[in-house]
Amino acid sequence: MSLEEMVLRGELRRELANPGEIRQLLAGIARRLDDAQRVENHPETRIEQAYHAILNCALAALRVEGLRSTNVLGKHQFVLESLVDTLAIERTRIDYYQRPRTGVRRRGICRTP
Repeated sequence: MSLEEMVLRGELRRELANPGEIRQLLAGIARRLDDAQRVENHPETRIEQAYHAILNCALAALRVEGLRSTNVLGKHQFVLESLVDTLAIERTRIDYYQRPRTGVRRRGICRTP
């Protein structure tokens, strides 16, 4: 689904970003990636931090495009799906990123495709 389709469906809205907001998202991404790499953290915590770093990358890319997610059910799913248009991420990779959100990580099945 394209970004324009997401806007038409009410999943995204147009809103200009300010540079401070983008800097804050990027700083949060860096912190989460640091936590994801800490071997002393529980594996589930590491996966959660990596997932939220990816999610924040998707949010930052949307904000650079002048878009913001709305408070609709399934927000994480379409924010991650927007990476196809904002950062040209392959759809199969998006499916991989979705796995922690759907709870697959709890069963230990989260493997690189």
